Formats: sequence, structure tokens, C-alpha cells
Amino acid sequence: GKDDQLFTRTGEVYVHFLEPIPSLLPSVGVKIGRFDIPFGEEYLWQDAIDNPLITNSAAYPYGWDEGILVHGQAGGLGWIAAISDGTDQRSIEDDTDKAFNLKLYGRPLESLYLSASAMKNGDAGKSAFEFGGSHFQPIGASHQSTLPPSPSEKVDATLLQIDMRYSFLSSQSHNELGYIALSFGAAEQQDGAPGFDRDIRWFSIEPLYNLTPKFYLVARYSEIGTYDDDEGFHFDGKIFADGNNAFGYDTKRFRRLGIGVGWMPAPRIRAKLEVGRDRFSLIDASPLSTDNDDRNFVGAEVAVGF
Repeated sequence: GKDDQLFTRTGEVYVHFLEPIPSLLPSVGVKIGRFDIPFGEEYLWQDAIDNPLITNSAAYPYGWDEGILVHGQAGGLGWIAAISDGTDQRSIEDDTDKAFNLKLYGRPLESLYLSASAMKNGDAGKSAFEFGGSHFQPIGASHQSTLPPSPSEKVDATLLQIDMRYSFLSSQSHNELGYIALSFGAAEQQDGAPGFDRDIRWFSIEPLYNLTPKFYLVARYSEIGTYDDDEGFHFDGKIFADGNNAFGYDTKRFRRLGIGVGWMPAPRIRAKLEVGRDRFSLIDASPLSTDNDDRNFVGAEVAVGF
């Protein structure tokens, strides 16, 4: 389907060269095509078969983009570097600026995984990167907005994120009894008119406990926002919240709590039940009604991977 229509569209489509020059560049691989933007950790588990809950985090940072990605290992440190076009549409660029990504990750301890991600998006009218349905774009460029629109046609953005996952291992078998995952991120949308710049912050905390080898309990609390009474941004909150249509650029804070139970009868079958709550907070000047700023949800899902 076309980019502006709600049809099934391609996600990742790329050629992957594993160790193309093994004698010169061992443990180095190259992807050329359309790939997951290597920022943070959620893009690695966003698919239903890998996500322990039905919902994603409030921030849900992810995106697909066209370009070149190089990855490798240096001792115990993994690294990913990518250059891509930075724009939402495929095969079309609205600016010569490119997006740059760098990610470092590793395990200083058997039970501890750490990663750090940095991104420079480059000028774009609508970024390929998004926060769960909300792209970087000039204020008022889409969705309803009670704020004055930006005079700019394009914006730039700089992002940073740190992730940690600590696993609780059995002293005898070293099987994972559970884990706690933490994520902290910050971004600045840079407009040609400084009054329309936006600072965005987000975090997530996710504990999981394995009741048995096949059953688990999990919870996730997450937030994203400008945390500014006068400066809002559009946060959609895929897959349920629909904040773009409800509040446009008037949101200063979006919160999500999800609690669930999961059952994995086989490695690639996952059944889940989740209850949760989404909540929006608006800027002081917003005239929009807050009658629907608080939404409760319940869902059941069965995912099969192949």
C-alpha cells in the first residue's frame, strides 16, 4: 500500500552481508536496504511474539529507514552504526540531510546487559523515526493543534537513550528466574524558529517474574512528555491511546501502566492477558476537553512466530 494509506506495507527489506571481508574485518556485518533504526532496545522486541505484554511502552521509540548499517564486535562490546535518509516516505527524500545512528551494547556481568544509543535525525518534514506513531515534524504540521503553527517546513532532532536489564539467575542452573529492565531517554526537536523547539523525556521500568518455565507475571510503567506547562507535543501512544487525534500537540505528559500474565507452551507460541491504563496531561493553555484523558484497557492475545 501507499505510505499515506492504512494498508499492509513493508517493514524491513535488506541485503545482509555477514563478514564480507573476514581476513580484514572479522565479526563485521553490513545491511543495505530498509532496516529497523538501531536506537534503544524496544525495536528488538516490538513484535508480538517477543513482547511480554500486548502494549508497548509509552515512548515506543522505533522506525524503519533506508540506508546502510554496519555492525560488529570489539572484544565484549557490540556496536552498530548506520546512515539513512531520515524521512518517513520510502524512496523519496525531502532533504539532503541524513540520519546517523550509533549504538554500543554489552554484558559487563553475566546477569547485566547495558546499551547506549545516540541519533542525529537531520532535517526532515516528517522523520522516519517515531514515538509510537508520533514523528518529528514542525509543530502544527499534522493533527489538531491549538498552538500557533511553526513557520518551518522541516525540523532536526537529536536523541540519546540508555537501557539496562538485570537478570535474576538460578544459582544452580543459571536459568533466568526473572528480570528488571530500565530505560531512560531524551530528545530535542530543533526548529528553525527556536520558539518551536521541543525537549522530550521518557522512561520505562519493567519487572518480570517467571512463575514456572512456561508462565510469567509482568508489569511495565512508562512515560513520555515535554513536562512543560506551556509547550506540548503530539504523543499517539500506539496501539490503543490515539493521542494524536484526541489532543494533537497539546499533550505535555503521557503515562501508561500495563500488568499482565503470559503463557509460553512452546518457544514460538505466546498467549497473553493484559490490563492497563493510559493517561494524558495537557498544557495549561489547551481548551480541549480532558473528559477522555484517562483510558482503561484489557486485552488478550495469542502470538505465533515462524
